[in-house]
Amino acid sequence: KTICMCKDGFHCSGKECITCTKHSACQPGYEVVSEGSQTNDTVCRPCPSGTFFSSTSRKCEKWTECEPGFYAAEGGTGESDTKCVSRHRTHIIVGVIIGVAVALMMTIGVCWYCCGNSRRMEHENLNGHSVEDALHTDECEVERIISNPVEDEDTDLDLGKTDNGNYFAQESGKPPRLSHQESQTYCI
Repeated sequence: KTICMCKDGFHCSGKECITCTKHSACQPGYEVVSEGSQTNDTVCRPCPSGTFFSSTSRKCEKWTECEPGFYAAEGGTGESDTKCVSRHRTHIIVGVIIGVAVALMMTIGVCWYCCGNSRRMEHENLNGHSVEDALHTDECEVERIISNPVEDEDTDLDLGKTDNGNYFAQESGKPPRLSHQESQTYCI
């Protein structure tokens, strides 16, 4: 009669050891009580309270206790350790500093853009003449360049002033007559 044995990592599936079965691995939250042998499978049990099963070890490990300056953001379970987070809000401080810097840069950019546009407007043409040309002409010429004269369409009126400062105009439809002094004749 031949005696059969399983390779390492396997155990006999029954008393007669006709076939070999791979040893079971403990599920998350369970630890190994006894390793598998030639005749028996691995035996597991739930992790005791305050411990968790890590894939790097064969036994359940104690939950991490957060150091001073840290707090437990998530409590430990049978499958995971306690997650400790710093009480210092450095990420918030960094975020605020970056936000202020971006806002400051945008403000500077808007001011620079606006100032650049106003300077550009100073150098644009005024009715075909640049500001520099207008500065080199006499005052009457500048007024002519800047102001847009409007033609008087009503040419029927010939406005003028008398020596006393009164306005006069030729009536429409009457021929123009020059004024002349009436003769001073006396009858005796």
